[in-house]
Amino acid sequence: MNEQTDHAKTRQMPSELTGSDDEWIHLTANAEWLWILRWVAVVGQLVTIGSVAALLPLGLVWKPLLIVVGGTAASNLLLQQWLRQSKRSAGSAARVFCVRRMLVSVMAFDIVSLTALLYFAGGIANPFCVFYLVNLSLCAVILSERWSWVLTVISTACMVWLLLVRGDALPFDTLLNWPDGTRLANITLGQLGQLVATSACAMVIIHFVSRVTGQLALTEAELRRVERERSRSEKLEALGTLAGGAAHELATPLSTIAVVAREMMRQLDSMDVSAAFHDDVDLIRAEVDHCQTILQRMTGRAGQWMAEQRHTLTLPALIDYTLSELFQANRIAVEMPAACSDVSLTVPRESLAQALRGLLQNAIDASEGPQGVKLRAHCDARWIQLEIEDAGTGMAPEVLARAGEPFFTTKEPGRGMGLGLFLTRSVIERLGGTLSLDPNPTQGMTATVRLPRF
Repeated sequence: MNEQTDHAKTRQMPSELTGSDDEWIHLTANAEWLWILRWVAVVGQLVTIGSVAALLPLGLVWKPLLIVVGGTAASNLLLQQWLRQSKRSAGSAARVFCVRRMLVSVMAFDIVSLTALLYFAGGIANPFCVFYLVNLSLCAVILSERWSWVLTVISTACMVWLLLVRGDALPFDTLLNWPDGTRLANITLGQLGQLVATSACAMVIIHFVSRVTGQLALTEAELRRVERERSRSEKLEALGTLAGGAAHELATPLSTIAVVAREMMRQLDSMDVSAAFHDDVDLIRAEVDHCQTILQRMTGRAGQWMAEQRHTLTLPALIDYTLSELFQANRIAVEMPAACSDVSLTVPRESLAQALRGLLQNAIDASEGPQGVKLRAHCDARWIQLEIEDAGTGMAPEVLARAGEPFFTTKEPGRGMGLGLFLTRSVIERLGGTLSLDPNPTQGMTATVRLPRF
C-alpha cells in the first residue's frame, strides 16, 4: 500500500517530464511568437492603410478597415492575457488541448480578418491577397498537419468567396505617373502593389519562420537538459534507496560481528595464544569498521545534500573546511588570488565540501610519489572556478568517456566504489555549476569546477 502511494506521488511530481509537457512547451513557445507576429501585422496594416490614403486616390472606405484592424488588436490583447494565465498552469493533457484549440481559433480568426480587409479593399484583385501564404506558412510551422489542412481549406473558401462577391472593385489596372504627370513605364497600380505585397510577404515569412524555428531548437535543447537532469535525479534517488536498504540490512549482522570480535579480543587477552591469532581478530574488527564506514558514506553522500540547509561562507573558509577533513591535505598547494579572498557563497557546506574532497582525494591518489596537487581559484563577476591539477598518468580516452558513471572505477578493489565522481557532478550541477575533466599538456589531469556566485 505504501509503495503504491509513493508511486502515485512520484507521478504527480512537476519535475517529471511527460509527453504532455513536451507538447505544452512547444505550443506555448509558438503561441508567444504568434502573439508577436500579430502585433507586427497590426502595425503593418495601419501603415499600409495610412500610406494608401495619403498617396493613392482609390476612394477606399476607411472606417470598416480600421474596425477590422482594431478587432485584431483587441483579440491580441486577449491572447496576451491568456498566455500569462497559461504559464501558471501545468502541462497536463487538458491544458495542451486547450492551447492547441486556442492557436487554431486565433489563426482562423486572422484568416477571416484578412478576408474582411480584402473585401473592403478591392477583393481578390488586391495584391495583398498573397498574405494568405503568410498565415498558411505559420500554420504549417505551429500547428499539426491536420489543422494546417483545415485552415488551408478555410483560406481557399475565403478566396473563392472574394472572387464571387467582389472580383475587381478597385481600379488596380490604372497606370501610374510621376509627380509631374509623366507616365511611369506602363506600370499599373496592381503591378506595384503586387511587388510590394510579395516582398513584404517574403520578408515576414523568412524572418518569423526563422525565429520560430530557432526558438523550437532552443526549446528542444532545454527539454534535453531537463531530461538529463531528471535522469540524474532518478539515479541519485535510486542510489540513495539502494544505499539505505543495504545499510539497514547489513547493520545488524555487522554489529553482531563487531560485538563477537570484541568479546573474542577480551577473552584472548587472558589466554596464551599466538600473536598471529590476535592479528586475525584485529583484522576482523578493522574490516567490520571499514564496511560500516562505507555504508555510512554511501548513505550520507547519496542523500544528505538534498535536504541540507545552505550556509553563507567565504571561498577561503570553504576551502579550509574542505581540507580540514582530508587525508594528506599537506600535499595540496592552494593558490588563492586576492580577488577571491572576500568572495562569499551560499551553498550546502557539507555536501559541497565533500564533493571537493572527492576530487582532491582522486588527485592525491593519482599523483605519484611525493608530487603534490595544485588547487587554483579564479573569480569574476559571475563565476567561481576551482582547478584541481594532479601529477598522475592521466586517463585513457575510453576511461575519460565513462568517468562519472555510477559504479565505474579504475581503482583497486576496496579503494573505491565508482560513486564519488558521479555524486560530485550531481552536487555541483544541482548548484548550477559545471564539472569538466581535461588532460594536462604534459602530465596528469585537471578537474575544473565552475560555480555561480549568486
